[in-house]
Amino acid sequence: MVKSFRSNIFSSILSQPLEFFNKTENSTGNLTAVLAQEVKSINGTAIDLYFLILQGIAGVIVGLMLSLIYNWYLGLVSVTFLPLIIICIYFQNKERRKSIAKNSGFSDSSRAIISDSILNHTTISSLANEDILIENYFINYNNICKAF
Repeated sequence: MVKSFRSNIFSSILSQPLEFFNKTENSTGNLTAVLAQEVKSINGTAIDLYFLILQGIAGVIVGLMLSLIYNWYLGLVSVTFLPLIIICIYFQNKERRKSIAKNSGFSDSSRAIISDSILNHTTISSLANEDILIENYFINYNNICKAF
């Protein structure tokens, strides 16, 4: 979802007429900031994921308490599998953090391509090389997606 949204914004910026870039509100810094902020707002929906995880943990705790209260056999079986579940969650988060750290460099190179292409848009559009820039951006961004 974030990939297609970011790609659409980038393509839209590059397809604007030259007069669009002559306005002060459409400076390179503003356009790059818009691209970064819009993606951050979509990533903000990922925060909802953390609330879902918290809700899941609360559900497990309540479920364990109820199973211990109503049928202690079921409660004991549930409690025996709880450490295994916690260990799996720990390793999953550890791998996710490694993946994020590994791919942060790809994101920086994508930002550099975007910034350079916006700065040099008038020259590029006069040379009709917009497709090459878009292709370079997608190649770099696809490398990020493949790493995840």
